[in-house]
Amino acid sequence: TQQVQGRRQRERMSRFVYGSLMAPEVLIALLGREPPHVPATIRGYHRFRIKDRVYPAIHRTTATEDAGRGGQSEVAGRVLRGMSRRELAILDWFEGKADEAYILTRVDATFVTV
Repeated sequence: TQQVQGRRQRERMSRFVYGSLMAPEVLIALLGREPPHVPATIRGYHRFRIKDRVYPAIHRTTATEDAGRGGQSEVAGRVLRGMSRRELAILDWFEGKADEAYILTRVDATFVTV
């Protein structure tokens, strides 16, 4: 049935977030709900401040950069789960409206057990 297939597809849709999208009040304002989430990290990336901006950015690090930091860099965040296509589009709009440099990138996240 389509409803079951749609539910299964939505369950597979997820997004790694960091920064302001980790705040429940931001997600509720954008999506009308706080999606289920799991603490996670992504390795090989570095989080940094952007001059004259209130939000952070991340970039993929090089081996030289990682060596300068004493090991492979990682960024802490969350994996939001059970997202609909519409919700993912809203997050993309939110990220892209403030910064034209936003590029959606597939990453491998490691779930953090607490």
